[in-house]
Amino acid sequence: MLFRSKIRETFERAFWESLVEELTCEPPSFSSVLNVLSEIRTGIESLSQNQPEAMQIQEIVDLEHIKTQLKEQSLDFRGCERLIDSIIGVVVNVHVRMKATERKEETLSKWAQCGGEMQEANDKQQSDRARAICKALELVLDRIHKIRVDTANNKLRAIAPVVRQHGVEYERSHFQKKINAGMTLERTEKWIRHTVVQLEEQRNPVVVNINAMRSEEHTSELQSPCNLV
Repeated sequence: MLFRSKIRETFERAFWESLVEELTCEPPSFSSVLNVLSEIRTGIESLSQNQPEAMQIQEIVDLEHIKTQLKEQSLDFRGCERLIDSIIGVVVNVHVRMKATERKEETLSKWAQCGGEMQEANDKQQSDRARAICKALELVLDRIHKIRVDTANNKLRAIAPVVRQHGVEYERSHFQKKINAGMTLERTEKWIRHTVVQLEEQRNPVVVNINAMRSEEHTSELQSPCNLV
């Protein structure tokens, strides 16, 4: 599991580094950025079906309009910052709807730091601005992933009582079908007998010690001067 995590982390780092390179080349390439924005839009839409956030993200991440802006070179760094800030606003609205107060505060805190870095990068080189944009997009994707996890956990908590109630009945019925089909419990019986023997062996010395202690106490009472009077 750790090995897979390292591989995934390496691939993710490589992706974002390649994205920085695309944004800093002459002329810049925006195809990967548009793919990320599309993934962000789709992710929020899937988490906000029939909810106001779905319409909000569709209006904010209007891919055709963004493509036109890029083609006309009218989307500058400040425009990118405002775009991502608006997306974060939709993410926060999802947190509020889900009553995930801690997650909302976490998102706002991370965006405050990331947004501050974007503001600082405005007066720096193109590579710094590109890196700041990529870091902000990565933050948005991470927040969407966290919402997916929270949504899944909420669903599991909701069905947990049903699973507890019917799960035992299902397992018992399934087990009985195997017994009726001729399944033997030879290994189970051997394990139970072995365990009983072990427990008896552990119990016997304790019983002997307790009886010896009681015998000593009784002898001591008989020899007490008070009992000899």
